[in-house]
Amino acid sequence: MKLRLFLLLAASACLGSMAARAEELAPRDIWPQATAAADSGNADAAAKKTSQLTEAGKSLGIRTYPVYAISASALSRQAAKQGNKSAAEWGAKAADALDPVSPAVAFMRADDAADSKNFASALTNIFRGFANILRNYRSRLLSRSDFLITILLAIALTAN
Repeated sequence: MKLRLFLLLAASACLGSMAARAEELAPRDIWPQATAAADSGNADAAAKKTSQLTEAGKSLGIRTYPVYAISASALSRQAAKQGNKSAAEWGAKAADALDPVSPAVAFMRADDAADSKNFASALTNIFRGFANILRNYRSRLLSRSDFLITILLAIALTAN
């Protein structure tokens, strides 16, 4: 009887924590809501969802969102081309908040600056992008492998 009672209490404790955890939204569920709000022109709601995303990530131990940062930067670039200034500003701020050291975000900013003929800012962002490549282990590793493949292809094509 005591064993059954102990098992029942243990099971309810485990399931109770799962129920409390199920009420919290996952970051993958919050990001589409933020982008939908930005697309509809509601930059305030998009900013709230972005801050909710970062808070949910903190509770799960996630510090950066590189894929979402690249997406926010691309949305910012697209919105700027369409003339939606509020969505463009949200995308730029969200990209900075989601991954401040993303090389892809820095290079997209350099493209934006070059499109607007602001070459000083473009050069600054290009150098920041290369510096971010050296700071990030994953980017550093991938850039080395891409460089090695490029060198091997160049040697193979010139040898023939």
